Amino acid sequence: MDQPNRNPRLYGPGPVFRAGKGPAAGAPLASLMKVAVQGAALGFVAAMAYKVTIKDPTQRAVDEYYKKNPSN
Repeated sequence: MDQPNRNPRLYGPGPVFRAGKGPAAGAPLASLMKVAVQGAALGFVAAMAYKVTIKDPTQRAVDEYYKKNPSN
């Protein structure tokens, strides 16, 4: 896998060697799992930050409705 690509139809007449960087340098399944876990963690942190800073707008709207329109 460390051989330069010598396919002239794809990369031109000379050998091309592009080493992977970041997740592309690792094993495919391990890199996929790492990126998936990082994405899920980032999504969870963003969702929690939204919920804490906005204070759950759906629940706030329901509470305001019942304050204006008591059931009894």
